[in-house]
Amino acid sequence: MWKVANSEFPLIVKALQERWKQVAAFATLLGLIADALTLLAPIALWLMITAMAAAILAAVIAGCRPPRAAGCRAVLAHAIIIAPMSGGLHFAHISSGEQERGFFDAMTGQLGDLKEAAARIEQSQQHTLKGQQHILDILQSQHSDTSPIFRQGQESAITAAVTGAAAGNQRMAAALDHLNRGDITAARALFEKEAEAQKADAETRNHQAAAAFRHLGAITGPADPMRALTAYKQAVALDPDNVQGLVYAGDFAFDSGDLAYAHEKFRRAVDLTPAADLSYDRYWALIRLGDIAALEKDNARARQHFDAASAIAFQRGEQSPDDLEWQRELSVIHNRIGAIQLAGRDYEGALTSYRQGLSLARKLVDQSANTHWQRDLSISHERVGDTLRALRKLDAALESYGSSLIIADNLARSRPDHLQWQHDLSVIHNKIGATLLAKGNLDGALAAYEQGVTIRKGLVDKQPTHLQWQRDLSINNAYLGSVLARKGDRVRARKAFEEARDIMIMLLARFPANQKWQQAERLYDRQVRALEK
Repeated sequence: MWKVANSEFPLIVKALQERWKQVAAFATLLGLIADALTLLAPIALWLMITAMAAAILAAVIAGCRPPRAAGCRAVLAHAIIIAPMSGGLHFAHISSGEQERGFFDAMTGQLGDLKEAAARIEQSQQHTLKGQQHILDILQSQHSDTSPIFRQGQESAITAAVTGAAAGNQRMAAALDHLNRGDITAARALFEKEAEAQKADAETRNHQAAAAFRHLGAITGPADPMRALTAYKQAVALDPDNVQGLVYAGDFAFDSGDLAYAHEKFRRAVDLTPAADLSYDRYWALIRLGDIAALEKDNARARQHFDAASAIAFQRGEQSPDDLEWQRELSVIHNRIGAIQLAGRDYEGALTSYRQGLSLARKLVDQSANTHWQRDLSISHERVGDTLRALRKLDAALESYGSSLIIADNLARSRPDHLQWQHDLSVIHNKIGATLLAKGNLDGALAAYEQGVTIRKGLVDKQPTHLQWQRDLSINNAYLGSVLARKGDRVRARKAFEEARDIMIMLLARFPANQKWQQAERLYDRQVRALEK
């Protein structure tokens, strides 16, 4: 199935078609010559016999009847000329015509073989394309919420694997077979071996080795984000000027909570691309730089990055109005700008931006059952709820959060192994808990926070090195502890704050300079000591 690289098919088929035309024309000419000789040969034989008979008869008459000798000699002269010519034509057919006919038959057979080969190659091309699409569909079903740039990485990984298999790489051929059967774990192990093999020869083939690690990251993906991050970091170390590699590494670092590394890679990706570049790489790097600035409370710088990204999205949207992915990015931009407005206490402006994003997200979901877009719609409902809660419109906020929860819960139930969707669900439960707490509903808030803690403990158990999820679990325990303290359950409250504090101590052991974590650890420790009295 993976014997010929997809990119070689058009050239092979075109070459066969051109050779077919040339050889067919030559073979047709030979066939006409052979046919002509075959048709003329019997006539030539009879002419030769007739000429020889006429010559003998003319010689006899000339000897017997001298008065007629002159006329007989003329017949004899013509017979002597015609007989050798006719004989020559006949023997040409015997000695050459049959050879021409045999050669023509052989050429016809070869032409048939060439035509069958071209048909087999075209059929193989269609089969291979279907095989690649089948693998991509399997990967999409595993990571259906991934961004377009990540899906592009998956396509690149599969194409590279097909090319390698065609060149005789048995490891890549086996990996493709595993992927085709849906065994991503086995395929990932082979991609990892391939990446390590490429790394061993990195002095002369750094680019190829980096590409192999990017492919490993793409195949691993959100199912194992820390392993994917490790692969992308290897790729960046081997090829530090590859923009896609920088964006991939930065994105997974951002999600893991390593903002310093993420900022460095996104900044370099932007610096390596010209200002007029409208690529998704530059667009997403700008979005993430804005996200980091927003987390650092630098709203002016965040807005600057979002505006630059917005310009790219609007231009691409105008150039390709039917491209739903870029229409989706316009929704993303509205949500990012809404976040800046919300942070700046421009609540009405934020609500307008979020509702614009919600409207676009809803239109996309109406056109497709794409789970990536369903998640976007859930997040848009959540953002509207955030703004309504800030405006103290708590019932309206709960309604928006409820709409978000329905979508997030459906996605999480459809794929219990999809860690990002599980995390999304925990976020919604916590925001519902905060809103119920603001309404004075302690029991409802406690139930929501407990669901959030349960989900996040599961995430940390599966990915213990994921810094962001460790931090989230710490905060979730603190929320839980606060509600328990207000309900008078000091024992459980103290235990919740102890767990929150201990996680922060563990995180600070790795990142001792993180001031926010230092402040959180001190706050949680004070709560523990207060509850011990």
